[in-house]
Amino acid sequence: MGIGKNHCLKLLLHMLTEQERYQAILHLFLDHQDMTSEDHLDNFLATVLAKREVVIPETKILTRQEQIKFLLRDLANAEQAGDLPLR
Repeated sequence: MGIGKNHCLKLLLHMLTEQERYQAILHLFLDHQDMTSEDHLDNFLATVLAKREVVIPETKILTRQEQIKFLLRDLANAEQAGDLPLR
């Protein structure tokens, strides 16, 4: 028996979208037994950075914290430019 998780998430997404102050980033986290939470976060960051077409220097491998900073900087720049939705 379900307890309404999907309905709750859909309602939250709808409410956030209506407010126009927030932009949801939807990502499907697959249930892999061999993946840690860090692996899932790395996958999420790589996917969102690629979809946002964030330019990352090829000469350096970024740490997780650096990837988060690049993503947050890109989202802040997009918000200022009025171009927030994911491509």
